[in-house]
Amino acid sequence: MTAVGTAPLLEDQAESSGDWKQYQSVVIFRNDDIQPYYRRAEMEAVDEVFVEEGVPVTQGVIPRNDNESLDPNQQLCQYLRDRATAHPDLFEFALHGYTHEELTSFHSGSEFGGLAYEKQHHRISEGTRTLESCIGERPRTFIPPLDTYDNNTVRALVEANYTVVSGGGWFTNQYYGETRPFETNGLLHVPNSQSFVKNWSTNEFYSERAIERRFDRAYQNQSLYMQMLHYPTFTDESKLETLRGVIEHMKSKEGVRFMTVGSFAEKYQSGELKRVDDGWLVWEESDSSTTTLSDRVDGWMHEIGEKVSSTVRVTEPDVRLLKQEVN
Repeated sequence: MTAVGTAPLLEDQAESSGDWKQYQSVVIFRNDDIQPYYRRAEMEAVDEVFVEEGVPVTQGVIPRNDNESLDPNQQLCQYLRDRATAHPDLFEFALHGYTHEELTSFHSGSEFGGLAYEKQHHRISEGTRTLESCIGERPRTFIPPLDTYDNNTVRALVEANYTVVSGGGWFTNQYYGETRPFETNGLLHVPNSQSFVKNWSTNEFYSERAIERRFDRAYQNQSLYMQMLHYPTFTDESKLETLRGVIEHMKSKEGVRFMTVGSFAEKYQSGELKRVDDGWLVWEESDSSTTTLSDRVDGWMHEIGEKVSSTVRVTEPDVRLLKQEVN
């Protein structure tokens, strides 16, 4: 694999504390169909798996459904805000359409694809306003219902200051000829890779092993892998265990970086995430507050090709001398 740190530093990176880290694969979980008053128990159970596993997830929120809109004072919005406060690095909230209706036959069904630009712009604007009032921040990620959208959707999203859209990999392959992340008109497209549900009429899941094999192929190819899920389909403990098992399988592989759709887009567009021949380089900020004196000394000594014995007691004056030697 290419050595970490070979990518050129941007100006702001050169002034910050961090380093390039190399990963074999990037994994994103996308949880769709969060909506007012719908299967609260299933939603909380799925969320708890991500909390317990410490894995981030992008939550696709529907602003309006069956004549009911998200209400900042109601239970769902309070719950989403509480989740964001308690686990700011785990939960991203994305706009998942406006009403999640199938309004056109575009690519076998779409809420947006095939609609006039003005209608799409209105639905995105209203949905954004409603979701922002619910969660207290403006979303930057858009998840089209039914995984389909068109160039008018992209135009309306750019106008509304969205940075990334995540549809179906099968759809982007048909419409754009792409299955990997790509950009058009300043908007990043990040297609999903795999669903848990095999048969929507019976809610039959793919086997855990089948999903793991799909991930393994992406891992071997050093690819981005996005696992789509729909929390309302996790109707029993065995399905939750399938989710947990897939996560633990991914964790068992060396060099896997978990991200949300939004964090992937932010790093990708800022130059802090780069696809290379043998994986991904990610600029990782270091937390200086947790870096111990011993850690700093180890780094300095490595730079001058030496190694400090663990039996040597290092004092602050020693550190100053070491700094001078390195510089």
